[in-house]
Amino acid sequence: MPTRDIAVWNAMIHGYFGNKRVEDAVKFFDKMPRRNVISWTSMISGLDRHGRSDEALVHFQQMVGYGVQGTPNTYSCVITACASALAFGLGAGIHGHVIKLNYATDQYIAASMITFYANCKKIENSCKIFNEKYHKNVAVWTALLTGYGLNSRHEDALKACKLLEQSYFSKFTVMVAQKKRLAKFFKVHNAWINASQNQVLGCSCPLRYARLAATK
Repeated sequence: MPTRDIAVWNAMIHGYFGNKRVEDAVKFFDKMPRRNVISWTSMISGLDRHGRSDEALVHFQQMVGYGVQGTPNTYSCVITACASALAFGLGAGIHGHVIKLNYATDQYIAASMITFYANCKKIENSCKIFNEKYHKNVAVWTALLTGYGLNSRHEDALKACKLLEQSYFSKFTVMVAQKKRLAKFFKVHNAWINASQNQVLGCSCPLRYARLAATK
């Protein structure tokens, strides 16, 4: 496959992960004559989604070693992998780095950081990040609610839920499509609340549900 077709190589990696062919994705990535930030991000995200978060973080460190600059999406995926692996030292370091890069305003990075700190039992850090965000999308709210649940702060979660309802539904400019997305979010969240009383769900799932609810 010609090196100029890097987009095709990236699409193949994405397809392998989408079909749960993780080993094929890894082998294909290793054979790539040239990689860009999309290639690395696909590997980091794909490995983390399939329960191989430690490997995802190794790929991130390799990416940095090659001098490839990550995008906001890259860092969102890396922080999510840190949350999955409970890699507090690395995640805290990345937090400082994204601030220097002025990526901290990205809402998915903020949501990932909230989830990361919550999973590492640093819920006050999660709250601080949440309170610093003036504009909060569904992903940011979901991360906070999930973080409260994981840290057994269910009363705070219920209070946040009420604030979320007021924030979205009290505005005259809210569109019907937005209400549908929120209805999907509340359906997912209510199911999570019921399940969280008996088990701890995977740390990266809430953020992915939120992205689904925000885009469908």
